[in-house]
Parts: sequence; C-alpha cells; structure tokens
Amino acid sequence: MTTLELFLHFLIGLGVSFLGALPLGIVNLSVVDVTANENFRAGLNLSFGASIIEVIHFLLAFWLGALVIELLEGNVYVQVFVVVLFVSIGLLYFFKKRKEEAKCPAYQLSNFLKGIVLSAINPQAIPFWVFVIAGLNSSGWVMLDEMAGLQWMLIFLLGVWAGKILALVLFGKLSLLIVSKLSSISGWMNKIIGGVLFLIAGWQMIHLFTA
Repeated sequence: MTTLELFLHFLIGLGVSFLGALPLGIVNLSVVDVTANENFRAGLNLSFGASIIEVIHFLLAFWLGALVIELLEGNVYVQVFVVVLFVSIGLLYFFKKRKEEAKCPAYQLSNFLKGIVLSAINPQAIPFWVFVIAGLNSSGWVMLDEMAGLQWMLIFLLGVWAGKILALVLFGKLSLLIVSKLSSISGWMNKIIGGVLFLIAGWQMIHLFTA
C-alpha cells in the first residue's frame, strides 16, 4: 500500500461523491435556500449534516448492495413515498414566506440537524453508491470489497465526505452570487426551489408508471 494509492482512493471518492451531489435534489436545494435566506455559515452547517448521512448511505450500499436496490427500486410503496416526499417539500417551499415576513416559530431544528434529516429521508443515494461500488471494483481502480483493508475504506470514505461537502459549498456560494447580483430573485427563491422539486417529483412519477 503506497501513499499514491491511498491518495488515488481519496481523489476517486471525492470526485464520484462530488458528481453525485450535483443533480438537483432536496439537500442541495435546501443549502441554496438556507444560504440565500440566512448566511453562508448556516448553509455550511446544513452541508456538514448531510455529508455525514452520505457516508452512511455509502456504507449501507457497501454492506447490503443488491438487497437495497430491490427494496428501493422494486417496492412501489417506497417509490410512491419518494414522490409524495418531493411534492410535500415542494409545497412547503412554494408557499413559504420570506424570512422578513414569516414569524419565527418557538423551536426550529438546527441547520446541522436539518441536513441530517433531509439527507436521511432521501434514500436515492444508496442505489447510486451500489452501482458506483460495483463499477469501481470491476475497473480495478480501487479496492472496495470485503477483502480491502480498513485504511482503503477509511480514505475512500473521507473522499466521499469531502466531495459531498465541496459540492454543497459550491451550491451555497452560487446562491450567494446569484442573490447578490439579482436581488429581485431572492423573493422568488422559495418558489423556484418548490418548482424544481415539483419537476423532480414529476420525473419520479413518470419513472414509476413506465418501469
């Protein structure tokens, strides 16, 4: 085991996790919303929470593999749950009042816990990691099987965590840039995010009926 090989594992974990976090979903849209309406640190805290669950999703995919895919993609109830989830959160964003108009509730989850919850109720990352692990193992680029040493796995997991954080920080930075350049868009941010979530739910529903 060389330092170069370990660094390669880290880079591949980071790269795959970063690319997997780029498609619009509940977590990265929430980072956009929190960063735009509060501040960059709030979005960063949410990102840290979500990145922890990303590592757990990877571990579930590693240990359970095909069983998870069968449960998530072969179970119509799980697929309906995902559609309802996206629609419900989309409605919450669409009708959410702007920060200065809304009354603050007596208790709110911290942004760190929001990141954990939002990532945990969105299990779509698990099938993604199942296919990634299978593809990487077959390519021979990395060692991600039961015979791999603990160091290989820990370094790859560190890359997965770092890639998720990097992608979500990028979303947060872009949201600050957009809002600062186009201040008029801030009032429409929640409706834009809600609309995107409706589109994602629609795509999931099409997949449900055509599968």
